[in-house]
Amino acid sequence: MKTSSKISRLLFFFFCLTLIFNGCKKDEPEPEPTPEPTPVVYTGVNYLGSTYLTIPRYLHAVGSAGNKILFAGGCDGATTYYKWVDIIDVSTNSISQSFLSEPRYSMASAASGNLVFFAGGRNSNGYNDNVDIYDASNGTWSLSHLSEPRCDFAGAAAGSKVVFAGGMISSGVSDVADIYDVTTKTWTTAHLSVARWYLSAAAAGNKILFAGGSENLGASQSKVVDIYDVTTGLWSTAELSEPRCFMAAVSVGSKVLFAGGTNINPTDVIDIYDANTNTWSVTHFSQARMSCAGAALENIVVFAGGSNGSNLLKSVEIFNTKTGLWTTAELSVPTELMAAAAVGKRFYFSGGIDGLNWTDVTNLVEVFELK
Repeated sequence: MKTSSKISRLLFFFFCLTLIFNGCKKDEPEPEPTPEPTPVVYTGVNYLGSTYLTIPRYLHAVGSAGNKILFAGGCDGATTYYKWVDIIDVSTNSISQSFLSEPRYSMASAASGNLVFFAGGRNSNGYNDNVDIYDASNGTWSLSHLSEPRCDFAGAAAGSKVVFAGGMISSGVSDVADIYDVTTKTWTTAHLSVARWYLSAAAAGNKILFAGGSENLGASQSKVVDIYDVTTGLWSTAELSEPRCFMAAVSVGSKVLFAGGTNINPTDVIDIYDANTNTWSVTHFSQARMSCAGAALENIVVFAGGSNGSNLLKSVEIFNTKTGLWTTAELSVPTELMAAAAVGKRFYFSGGIDGLNWTDVTNLVEVFELK
């Protein structure tokens, strides 16, 4: 009995110590939550210098996917048309070459995922319906076709849809929109509200916009914007603040910018569409310009070169979408009708015309980098 009593007293003693110890323990602090990474806000761009396309050209097309930028086709300003494709790999800073299925110029390009599309165009045989599709994941090409041969049209992509619309065809101006579904690999067609060529296209969110252009073979410019909702498959329309063609179209975040262009005379107007709010606003270049090139990365949009109607421009205008402020830079050479793309932190402005004649074609690629 004595042994049992001692054991009971010991157990009671340790139980009391446990209560005292637990009562003296401080509460463990909750672990601090991992802070969200602070988004980088860039202030503009620095000019890095230049590289070169394999051959001088303009009216070529550009597209990018992954770490690769493709500069495809084009012409020499006379009667030579190219099937050459220069491929810049920005991860290795190297250039390789490939070829389109046929030489041609005035194509439309678009990119979806790893796929880059070069559609239509024109060559010595007339209008073309080829769609060359490059897969950046494995470096292979495949071939498809538009519903009709055409040139001087526009393309853009959103969600699983790639859309090419408008353009010049053998019978005049087209209103046809060819819609490719990258999931099913099938084509369907729709129609713009107004047939036109030299229109511009870009996408934001689930919407693809086709803006402006020329409504006929004369000088009648359009202010119509056809908007395709890739989620619902429905079309709607809006209007630019003024009719024009030869605009630069750029998307950044939820916004699409239609910049510059001409309606007899070049304009400084930039129409901005916000896909989140379905609203439009207007801002302005520091000077009127047409046939400029534009591209965007993060919160920075860069527009370069073009023409004021009398002279080629070397000025570069840089728009900060976070602050709404503009800054400027310069190309090394005044140039119009360049093709532009942006990948990683760099902007590439390629080819174009750098003289008074249509045959003054360059192979220069001017490179800028975010800062």
